[in-house]
Amino acid sequence: MCTEPRTLQSLCVASLGPVLTEYLLAYGVDVLTSIFSTLPPNVLAELSVKVSECGGVDDQLVQALGSHNHVDGLALHSAGPGKMTAAGILSIVPRACTATEATTCTSDGEIASSWEDCSNVHQTLQIEGCCRMTKLELCNFQAAGTMDDEDDEDADYERALKAEEEMEDALLSLLRLCPRITHLSIVGSFQFHPHRLFQSIPALLPSLQVLDLSCCVWMDDAILLTFV
Repeated sequence: MCTEPRTLQSLCVASLGPVLTEYLLAYGVDVLTSIFSTLPPNVLAELSVKVSECGGVDDQLVQALGSHNHVDGLALHSAGPGKMTAAGILSIVPRACTATEATTCTSDGEIASSWEDCSNVHQTLQIEGCCRMTKLELCNFQAAGTMDDEDDEDADYERALKAEEEMEDALLSLLRLCPRITHLSIVGSFQFHPHRLFQSIPALLPSLQVLDLSCCVWMDDAILLTFV
């Protein structure tokens, strides 16, 4: 009774997190992305934590939560191998885009039937993606598992390696444009040593203070010593 009651905001996030996938299926990623663009960054961060606790995210949830230029922190825990891929990470990479705006009336005051008839059409430059990111948890970011058929073992290995290389490239693209990151976690991510990513972290993230590499199966003493 001595503790303060939870805020309505926290209660809403706690209620939405477990059923967010159902809303995604019902309304689609574009609708959710548009709605989430109106939420403050702390709510988006809290929502990403709650979703990650309730089963994890896939590519569409990554886009809905992270493709906003005011996001400063996200917890993206994959719902399983292959659920969060390079495409999901690329969807939140900061990028410049143009938005076309037009008046609805023609020069004589009549309602325009199409944008081509509008008297005042102009484009504005907008930034999409998480260009203000300072904290990122990217956990269990792995390619889909191999099949059980022994005859396809080599082919599966090559596919998994190629998929992880694409995931590494996507994460490099994100980190190159998010130099403000101070806290980075890639817990349990990658089955193969992402050597290009790992070697680039000091240069790409000059403000980095915390790096969490727990449960990374590719990590060994030699790799760690080289990094240090």
